[in-house]
Amino acid sequence: MRSEMQQILSTCELFPLEVVLTRLLPKLGFHEVNVMGRRSEGQRSTEGGFEIEALLYRENQPIRTIVKIVRDDVRIRNVDEVVGAMTRVDAPFAIIFGTGKLCRNVEHLSRTKVGRKLTILSGDDFARLLIEHEIGTMGRLIAKGVDRKYFEFLHKECNAVVQFMKRRNRRLRKS
Repeated sequence: MRSEMQQILSTCELFPLEVVLTRLLPKLGFHEVNVMGRRSEGQRSTEGGFEIEALLYRENQPIRTIVKIVRDDVRIRNVDEVVGAMTRVDAPFAIIFGTGKLCRNVEHLSRTKVGRKLTILSGDDFARLLIEHEIGTMGRLIAKGVDRKYFEFLHKECNAVVQFMKRRNRRLRKS
């Protein structure tokens, strides 16, 4: 079931992945989960992902954490983007969720000093967490399979939102 979930994740667009991740993070103990905005229109990406800012409480102290989703293998460029976001908002920790594999240099980096502040998860890890927390699965208590209809619904609804935003932006530019 994990390989089926990973395959679905690797074909998902970013918007549905954002929805799935914002459902997963609270189950992992994060609070105040918010998608970070881009500083400029030129920073939009369809593969490189987006960042989410979330709080994780340790000993009643909020720890600001940057979470990034990458719709591909995780590369050094993605790590650099996260480190930049960490610096921008003064976040001491970050997590990268990839839908593919970790490139060799990224695997090494995740085991170094930077790795203490940065957790990097492959598509297999992402799929395992979704199954463990029953997101996108059928059945209760024991996941019986990947719920493809859930992902199809997410894709359809997210596409409708994207189309609405495009029409709205076109109208705004005309006026």
